[in-house]
Amino acid sequence: MQTRLIILATVLCIIGLFLLAVRFFVSLQKPDLGFANIDVVIIFIPVILIFFGIVLFIIGSKKTD
Repeated sequence: MQTRLIILATVLCIIGLFLLAVRFFVSLQKPDLGFANIDVVIIFIPVILIFFGIVLFIIGSKKTD
């Protein structure tokens, strides 16, 4: 069970970082787009995925006695 949480956490963090990287490179291609003019969903979904990934990683890495 703990290993599954760590794997899920890693996958969520990778997906979140990938989505943020895609958003960053799209904003570089269109200079008028910028981070201030984007939809809230485009930034917060990857951030939420990364946050839940970190939380799941912490929960999964705790030892159960």
